[in-house]
Amino acid sequence: MELLRIRRLTVRQLRSAPDVDVVMLVGRLTFVPGSRVSWLFDLDDSTGVVRGSRNCVTTRVVDDVEERIRQESNKMLDLDLQIGPPPWKDGQYHCVAGMVSADGTVEATHIRPLHDMNELTMHLLECIHQHCVLNKLNNK
Repeated sequence: MELLRIRRLTVRQLRSAPDVDVVMLVGRLTFVPGSRVSWLFDLDDSTGVVRGSRNCVTTRVVDDVEERIRQESNKMLDLDLQIGPPPWKDGQYHCVAGMVSADGTVEATHIRPLHDMNELTMHLLECIHQHCVLNKLNNK
């Protein structure tokens, strides 16, 4: 089993780093409307902008057959409805953790607002450290 490591990176480091699969980014989120099953957003951390998505469809296990049928019929009726606005505020700094897809977008699993701007400073310091570690591994 391969161990997945969360890499704290900037957007610029994300675009130039090979073989990165799980990342943590910090930046300003901007909601992009238009999807029916996920919230689309742009994350800007002053080094670049990356497109991301967060699935907003929740699923739960249903044991009752009648309840399953009711849910399926409700899904069919709700296909034309747009999802509501995301739970974050546009333009505020957030921490986003997720998987990097093949096309370079981030499929977010966790999005949370920063409680203190010191978190941004700490993230940037960890990005510098991550850069030094990756360069040292590449030079060996």
